[in-house]
Amino acid sequence: MSRSPSPFSVQQKLNKISPGAAEAGLGDILNDLITSVSALQTAVAALKADHNTLVAKLNLDAGVTDANYAVSTAAAQAAVIPLTSR
Repeated sequence: MSRSPSPFSVQQKLNKISPGAAEAGLGDILNDLITSVSALQTAVAALKADHNTLVAKLNLDAGVTDANYAVSTAAAQAAVIPLTSR
């Protein structure tokens, strides 16, 4: 019989799911991976914003050939849900 709500976090449950998972620290590894991906997504979003700002500034200048640069239309990546919120 399980308790509801469980006194253990998702990370703790993943660490205890099997002897191999406990030895490897499966919950810890997944939590670190999700945290890294979230930080990377934040950095990529900032770079895209900087890129779009630069493109807008370049397009304002009617230089020699007045080249219009394309603004990035890449779709935003879905946010990764932290392990503690699952």
